[in-house]
Amino acid sequence: MDLTGRAGPAGGGLVSVQPPRGAAWIAGMTGAAPVAYLFAGYVVPAERGAGVAAALVRRARDFLDAQGIAVTLLHYALVNPRSGPFWARTRYRPLWVNWQARPAAALR
Repeated sequence: MDLTGRAGPAGGGLVSVQPPRGAAWIAGMTGAAPVAYLFAGYVVPAERGAGVAAALVRRARDFLDAQGIAVTLLHYALVNPRSGPFWARTRYRPLWVNWQARPAAALR
């Protein structure tokens, strides 16, 4: 499922969601079912801060709710100072946190 949105001349943004069949690889991370996975989201730079991403996520959530999807999972960059607050504002909460350093030698 892909949703696109426009909020001005720059073109808006995109949100893509894997339905339960495509999200089977991550469904075991939660006890709820069925599971969808929000795997891509993008807003053109000129539209950022205008509510485009929140509107697209809201449309996706409404669509998934209407389909009976129990939970939508996603990954986001915890080190991005805008990611956590954005997802919290759109009613998403962490189920788990995983810190990684690549390569592992970077930790030393």
